[in-house]
Amino acid sequence: MGGVGKTALALVLAHQLKDRFPDAQLYLNLRGADPERRAPLPAAEVMERVIHTFHPQAKLPEDPEQLGATYRAVLTEAGRVLLLLDNAAGPDQIQPLLPPNNCLLLVTSRTQFAPAGWVVRNLDCLAPEKAQELLRTLAPRIADFTAEAAKLCGGLPLALEVFGAAVRENTVWPVADLVARLRAKNKDTLEPVRAAFQISYDLLSLRGQEDWRRLSVFPGTFDAPAAAAIWQEADLELALHRLKALVKASLVQYSPGNARFRLHDLVRDYLAGLLAPEERRELRIRFGGHFARVGDETNRLYLKGGQGILQALALFDLERANLEAALALLREEAGLPKHDDQRKVQPIADASARESARLLIQLVDGIAYVGALRFHP
Repeated sequence: MGGVGKTALALVLAHQLKDRFPDAQLYLNLRGADPERRAPLPAAEVMERVIHTFHPQAKLPEDPEQLGATYRAVLTEAGRVLLLLDNAAGPDQIQPLLPPNNCLLLVTSRTQFAPAGWVVRNLDCLAPEKAQELLRTLAPRIADFTAEAAKLCGGLPLALEVFGAAVRENTVWPVADLVARLRAKNKDTLEPVRAAFQISYDLLSLRGQEDWRRLSVFPGTFDAPAAAAIWQEADLELALHRLKALVKASLVQYSPGNARFRLHDLVRDYLAGLLAPEERRELRIRFGGHFARVGDETNRLYLKGGQGILQALALFDLERANLEAALALLREEAGLPKHDDQRKVQPIADASARESARLLIQLVDGIAYVGALRFHP
């Protein structure tokens, strides 16, 4: 189930095994369960991304069989490669992605499936003693309330982590009061994870609530400048300070390897539900504006030629999930049809929709060159 720690466990395992697969370690979110209700990532697109990791400027075949053959050939040539395919929809999505024998494939999914020859582990909630041990590690002052709090969190690692951080960081609140809040939220029929989220949200300052809530616009990982743009914070150092406060409270995840931030998908889904319609619309335009500027930067790098082309492709690959989301959100906010429509598009009267349309044009122009190398024809 969501929040049980599948991705966290897979990442720990991948880290422990990386020395046995030193040539490359790749991570991809397959969107099997997606809070934005996007379709699972097609196997062909996964293959393209893996191939482009090793050969950024490769022209790829459109025929699925030829693409599959290229995918396996590239991985064979690459050597000892570890592939972590997170959040798979099911066996049909994974079957075309099976790598050659020189590679290790790790898969997580909310769907149970057991292909022949695979090592399968079904992850359940933590046993009571393990849940209590985790809470005591996260928040030693929880003391006599450990057993009840662990039970109220349902043994789910994500709920335990968030509530444990709330106890650890909010020392002015007696533990008994925090546990009472958790008990009350459970009685309100909130599931354990959402109850923990709600308590953490309530304990934040108004600006902290706004900061956390507004990060839900990001579909994947993001950097500090992107958060600053969403928050309209001109001081990047101050934006980084605000992000670190959320990380310390276990409300935002941080990867020091690439200095990127992310929300757990259950956190993102919860926070998105707190956005008022006008706030959501304003956030989407800010999001689109920032990534239109990222698109301009890919264009600037590409036109330099030489290494600039590789830098442009690397930037596009890093921000691809955000760029694709920006395209979709701006198109929706501009009131354009979801699919190609030959009927005449009516003039846009609404100022917000006009701004969305302007940013959409800017973004399409910005990624025109790199898009020709990355998007399927």
